[in-house]
Amino acid sequence: MAISCELMRRGLPTEYGETEITPAIERASKQWRMLLQIDSDPELKMNWGDGGRLYVFIREKDALKGDFSQTVTISQSY
Repeated sequence: MAISCELMRRGLPTEYGETEITPAIERASKQWRMLLQIDSDPELKMNWGDGGRLYVFIREKDALKGDFSQTVTISQSY
């Protein structure tokens, strides 16, 4: 997911095979950390796709500065 975060940050396609994963992208992707995971919960009437999850990521340097304006959210569903 860290690679997807970096691709999204750069405005590049995240679909498999659409973007060449360069060494620079791989290096930059190592800075991403999961900040929050939100699961679907029918009792709370939260359903992400078909019972999926939301993942919110932040770069370590942004988290250390308290800058949450550059987070990336990825959804996964079944």
